[in-house]
Amino acid sequence: MDEHLRDQLPAVSLAALVKLLPGMESEAEAGEDTETASPAPPQEALHRLLIDNAPDLVCVVDRGGRFRFVNETVRRLLGYEADVLLGQPYAEFVDAEDTEIARNLFDEDRKGPGDVRQAELRLRRHPKVAGPRPQQSTAMWAHLTVTRLRTVDGAFAGAFVVARDISEDKENRQAADFQAYHDVLTQLPNRALLEDRLEVALEQAGRRRGPTLVFLDLDRFKVVNDRFGHAMGDRVLQAVARRLQENLQRGDTLSRFGGDEFAVLLPNVHTRRQAAGAAGRLLEGLSAPFVVDGNELDIAASAGIALYPQAGNTARAMIQNADMAMYHAKGTGGGGFEFFEGGMNLKFSSRLAAERDLRGALADGEIEVYYQPRVDLDTGAITGVEALARWRHPERGLVDANEFLPVAEEAGLIGEIDGWVQRQAFDRVANWRGIGHVDCCLSVNASTQQLDQAGFVRSFREALDAAGLAPDAVTLEITENALMHDVELVVPKLRSLRRWGVRVAIDNFGTGYSSLDHLRRLPIDALKIDRGFVEEVRGTSGDTRALDAIAGIAQGLGLDLLADGIENAGQLDYLRTLGCREGQGFVFDEPVTADTVTGLLATAPYRDRHPPAPTPNPRPAKPLPSDTRVAYSPRPSQKG
Repeated sequence: MDEHLRDQLPAVSLAALVKLLPGMESEAEAGEDTETASPAPPQEALHRLLIDNAPDLVCVVDRGGRFRFVNETVRRLLGYEADVLLGQPYAEFVDAEDTEIARNLFDEDRKGPGDVRQAELRLRRHPKVAGPRPQQSTAMWAHLTVTRLRTVDGAFAGAFVVARDISEDKENRQAADFQAYHDVLTQLPNRALLEDRLEVALEQAGRRRGPTLVFLDLDRFKVVNDRFGHAMGDRVLQAVARRLQENLQRGDTLSRFGGDEFAVLLPNVHTRRQAAGAAGRLLEGLSAPFVVDGNELDIAASAGIALYPQAGNTARAMIQNADMAMYHAKGTGGGGFEFFEGGMNLKFSSRLAAERDLRGALADGEIEVYYQPRVDLDTGAITGVEALARWRHPERGLVDANEFLPVAEEAGLIGEIDGWVQRQAFDRVANWRGIGHVDCCLSVNASTQQLDQAGFVRSFREALDAAGLAPDAVTLEITENALMHDVELVVPKLRSLRRWGVRVAIDNFGTGYSSLDHLRRLPIDALKIDRGFVEEVRGTSGDTRALDAIAGIAQGLGLDLLADGIENAGQLDYLRTLGCREGQGFVFDEPVTADTVTGLLATAPYRDRHPPAPTPNPRPAKPLPSDTRVAYSPRPSQKG
């Protein structure tokens, strides 16, 4: 008997139930007149009451497979009246897919030790009775314990059955099994299931014809999470999954690897042309705007393609190489796809090594803040400093920002570096102002990744407050492209900081895509001329038309004009004639340590060698002396 029922009916024997089966009564009982038989004794009535109120379905089936006894629990579990089932074949109440299991349970000739058998199967509910859950509306999963009953001479007479409702446990187990191999958010196969199917496809592959794997990563998806929150980001991922599924072919497997990464196994795609067509369809399917929670979003992705056998003959190799190809696609601007090529291994390994080293540098405190003096071009007074990141590598020494900032940006670390540099610089400049250099101001840079952060303004203000630095002592420098990539997101943040007192300058001005109409609407205070335009001041041979135009724009919009990359006296003089107010560059000093700046603030070295402002002149009269130039050729796209 089922242990659960035994616990509730410790005094119950099968004697009362045995009487329900023909051929099982004792000789004394067989000689009694059933018409004059005394009523059931109180103990037997108690047993019947307890069985009818047991939580499990209890029944007796004769050797012909028909119900001879069913307790009242059947009404609650299956919706049938107990007396209606009497005389009915049990098989009519077993799910059609489980009839073979039931036959093995009740078959008297089935081989096997003992008279007790157990199994799990589905019992049919009454058509008018709904289960507690939609999936239980037609059947109940039950754990059956079947005890075969015998006559006094040992012949098979039927079975005593206890059926426990395990529907909820079964669903929980099935859900656990599903979740082990599927992504909870999108219900797509997860990495484990895709790897399993890829292994099977590779085992079935021929020498030349095998599966293709496409690895996709959404471009700039972090912006969605930072701007709208992770809840909406999840809904976008679900919408992306549905779009990708619409472009699958029969036999394909779409998997979510995690985050904003998806992979597609194409077992019937074998050629480069077929793979390009499949990847193109997947990316094209994402091209139409997504409308989520009333917001229209443009979502793009980059894809990497691994072809068998060129990209490997194991699941691990194909996944790694498809991922590698995807990163190369992102490196070309995103929104497209790249096939894995053998030469990518070295580049990928170098990138991973650089990223790993950079993460270690952040953790180990190897990133340092250097400061480049900002100077009043008319007086030579130091007006402030720009804070710049440098990496003091334990083997390579001091690494310039142009080398590691691109890696930081690709690895998603640039925002973290920006925030760290800002906090260090706020503390340092507050200290300088505290010891008497009250006019020393600070310029800090903010990347697109940092501006995209939902809590950027709050974090920036909290860092300033913690340092005790006045907001009007700080200028936030952002590039044109960082400003224009999402005007609706960035401009409100800049307005908030400006209302608080922080100044805003467009860095590397002239290299981006902002229009005059945008400029006059933006919350900015200054334009900082890109060093590439300053380099054009080369005596009579230089082309200063762009520089002159930028100066005219600043004057027309009432903005301060700043300059970067001033390398010689000729450039300095020309910028002064344009009305450029402040500047920085090697003509004064390269970026230096905080201790060096402390000395510069104390000695004011640029005042002594600073000539009076020249008479305005659109172009220097003669070539510049060679000894006034400093070798300097940074990449104009990165901060030095």
